[in-house]
Amino acid sequence: MKHLTLEVLTTKWGTKLVRVKSQTHHGTSFGAGRDNFCSSDGFRLVSGGPMTSWEESDYRLDVYDEGYSLKALMVPSEPWLARLRRAVREYNDFFADKPEGATPDVEIIE
Repeated sequence: MKHLTLEVLTTKWGTKLVRVKSQTHHGTSFGAGRDNFCSSDGFRLVSGGPMTSWEESDYRLDVYDEGYSLKALMVPSEPWLARLRRAVREYNDFFADKPEGATPDVEIIE
């Protein structure tokens, strides 16, 4: 079962940050035989290296160094975050049935 969970933190100044909380598969085992997953609206989740930047339709997940998962990226916009949420939900729905009582795919921590 493949599963991905992200955390979103809202700072006291209103800035939002996102980071990988847990990721069961990395690299070419992340997607269906490749290092990425493309959502229905074209947003890509990529497991191919450290999260150092974003593209308008891309979110790069950590794969090589576990320590990178602890680093957060600033959310560039609310529409981008909505697309990221949708992509994570689609990824988790595509690769596994959620067990009863599963935690949300994206946690909002305020």
